[in-house]
Amino acid sequence: MADPRVLRAMATPLLGQFDPEFTAIMDEVMALSRLVFQTASARTFPVSGTGRAGLEAAMVSLLEPGDRVVVGECGRFGLLLEDLARRCDADVCVVRAEWGQALDPVAIEAALRQAPTKMLAVRWRSSAASRGRTTPCSSPTSWSPWAAPRWRSTPGTWTWRWAGLRSA
Repeated sequence: MADPRVLRAMATPLLGQFDPEFTAIMDEVMALSRLVFQTASARTFPVSGTGRAGLEAAMVSLLEPGDRVVVGECGRFGLLLEDLARRCDADVCVVRAEWGQALDPVAIEAALRQAPTKMLAVRWRSSAASRGRTTPCSSPTSWSPWAAPRWRSTPGTWTWRWAGLRSA
């Protein structure tokens, strides 16, 4: 049986998107998002949807036709990032590695130095939950300010989560 708190929450009437209470909540979320992302843009708002919807919203918002994008591709998400960038008519430079293998930081750095680049789109991860395996990741300190480590797991080993979609 479900916890009574869960049942009460499920019985609560939903707020419609035009309800004044919903608007107040959305205004607060937008204001807090501007603080988190350190921007004054009034167009800062959450996107309700899948991870792909968020990626697409970010890329479509940041890219214009002809912008140069370096995409790191070593699996499904890299292909998705490449596809989204091409749909934006970006000039896409893809750095590839075998699926499940680490991208070469030297190759990424070389691609970034080839020409002015608006975006580096890379999905770094240290493990794949569905397969229970890890992927080695080296510290791309030379990419700064393109990427920043989320946390350091052990001395000398960088563990990465989503670090892509950094726009110049």
